[in-house]
Amino acid sequence: MYEFIIKIFLIFISVAISIKILSNFSEKLNLIDLPNHRKQHEGNIPLIGGIAMFVGFLFGAIFLANGYIQIISLSLISFIMLSIGAIDDRHEVNFFPKLFLQVLVAVFVVSILGIELKSFGNLFTDDNVTLGSASLLVTTLAIVGGTNAFNVMDGIDGLASGLALIVFSSILLIAYIGKVPDIINLSLLYLFILIPFLFFNLSSQNKVFMGDSGTLFIGIGIVWTLIICSQGQEPLIRPVTALWLYSVPLVDSIATVFMRIKNRKSPFLPDRTHIHHQLKSHYRYSNRTILLLIITVSLLMAILGILGEIYFVPEWLMFLNFICLSFGYLIYLNVLNN
Repeated sequence: MYEFIIKIFLIFISVAISIKILSNFSEKLNLIDLPNHRKQHEGNIPLIGGIAMFVGFLFGAIFLANGYIQIISLSLISFIMLSIGAIDDRHEVNFFPKLFLQVLVAVFVVSILGIELKSFGNLFTDDNVTLGSASLLVTTLAIVGGTNAFNVMDGIDGLASGLALIVFSSILLIAYIGKVPDIINLSLLYLFILIPFLFFNLSSQNKVFMGDSGTLFIGIGIVWTLIICSQGQEPLIRPVTALWLYSVPLVDSIATVFMRIKNRKSPFLPDRTHIHHQLKSHYRYSNRTILLLIITVSLLMAILGILGEIYFVPEWLMFLNFICLSFGYLIYLNVLNN
């Protein structure tokens, strides 16, 4: 137990120290977030949270999660996604080159590393819905879509990291119940790099942002973990449960793309149509109120997913309810904007 606490402390402190050091060099590195029409924060904020968390991730990969057989592969992919995001943080790269690079990374993850969606589970009948030759395409879309769904959640302080904490805490709980030590340690690793970042992100004096480097790094970690936990001969969770654990980013992204297409706008260009923007513009809620509302909804959805998993609620029923809730939000969003 004493050794475990030391490991956790090393991960935690490595992130905190990295944030303090990198913040002092953020201007020289050109990793500064400036306020504009979409980013309505005060002052110039260092965009070094993702890099600092990755430093802690590498410490944890050595001390805590080294039992996970593919930790080196995950670290490599995380570094690549972090780098793509860091380049964008410095130069604001057009979306399509970023998308192309992300697709290449996703294809590599599937075809070389073997992390893929082979089954959707028993969504419609008692028969397993297998993907067969469509696995490469579907998994690539899932990786790119799931990662970017997390990326766009970084709109107010604490939101992206709060949602990630809910996902990894949920996986940790299920892994603890199922006694799967590799997933327990991997979940703990992500939790203890996110917590110190969250403290700084919510701070008024030493504030830092994740940046695209952080959202792509954490986003690929979430998608990777959900895939490995929901696939295989003896999966930790059923695929439909993953939807509930990651519900808010997924539903928000789908609804946003729909609204952009409906309004004849590009689904790839950024705007202020995401859930946190909607709550801000239509109800004039403060950022802290919006954070509390979205985190509460995400937590409730995750709890429903966990209960459905533990008590073996039929997958078709869980999927049907998820679709109904998603359509409900879409209808509400459409009414709100008419």
